[in-house]
Amino acid sequence: MIASHATMRREIALQPAMLRSAIPELRQAAAGFSWPKPPGRIVFCGCGDSLTAAGLIAGPRRRTDERMLVVSAQEASSYLQLSHDDVVVTASVSGTTAATIAAAVAARQAGARCCAVTAAPASPLGREADHVVILPYRPVSRDTPHSLDFTMTVAALLAVKEAASGEALGLDRLPVLAERTLALPDADVEASAQPWSPTACLYVMGAGPGLATARYIVAKFHEAFGCSAIACELEDVAHGQHLAFRSGDMALLLALDPPAAARVAHLRPGLRQIGLRTVVIGGEGLSDIGIVADQGWPMQLAAAIIGQRLCLLAAERHGLPVTWPADAPQILAQRGWSAPTTRRDGA
Repeated sequence: MIASHATMRREIALQPAMLRSAIPELRQAAAGFSWPKPPGRIVFCGCGDSLTAAGLIAGPRRRTDERMLVVSAQEASSYLQLSHDDVVVTASVSGTTAATIAAAVAARQAGARCCAVTAAPASPLGREADHVVILPYRPVSRDTPHSLDFTMTVAALLAVKEAASGEALGLDRLPVLAERTLALPDADVEASAQPWSPTACLYVMGAGPGLATARYIVAKFHEAFGCSAIACELEDVAHGQHLAFRSGDMALLLALDPPAAARVAHLRPGLRQIGLRTVVIGGEGLSDIGIVADQGWPMQLAAAIIGQRLCLLAAERHGLPVTWPADAPQILAQRGWSAPTTRRDGA
């Protein structure tokens, strides 16, 4: 086994235990934030996996959720008009993501309050925030595709959402959900990884909250191998995106709620006709990988954890490392992009 495989496998396996120990602290930290009265909008924002985590917990929009928004950190800092009664919840594990820091600065300049979710309270993001929900763990590795970082951020954002809404959202079920998903036999998950080839394009297709889950799974394949992988909205596939598909590509279909499952069932025969190899996650009666979880964020998170495992098993099957050399052009470019950009106030 390549050393990076063992590291990634260990981090994936640690998720239930780490979540179980962290939840009481996360709930206490979230409860310590002073919400404005009456509250305005609650804007969840971040970049990459942190933004995906917020999208994953968003769920179907209800009247009680109308004041909760999920936007990218760039949108929050550069395009969203914030007001003094808004709360901006910024998430970044490292606390050094430039766009997320800019969102916290924009909140302060607008007179809004900022709650930061980060593992580094002394980071630039932590210093800009009015309140910090500390992720109480130490990452196993930040070089392999992030798994523990993601589920811990999901837990923290659920704790914040519980505190904001005053509703129990099932946060305590998260460790058991992770255990059940990890208990699925490797052979079952590996069978679904087999259709993937490093030379083919992977299309991960979802709808509603499942589109955030699709983006997370695609990100794991990007982080691991830099392969061609695209997150698709199921309806976009039926309205033109399918014209880019080629025989031999793979479609990972997320049937994680009734509307998505119905569309998956409708699209799958045509995808096979084009020549795509298809795998379905969730969806009664049509799944290749079943999920034991309630609908809503538990179903989405279970699918994300399956995506972690698919990525690792694909790496092991093809003998691919899941880390990048420090001098890779892609890594060097990313370091340049991490520098702070000009904020809308010109500072």
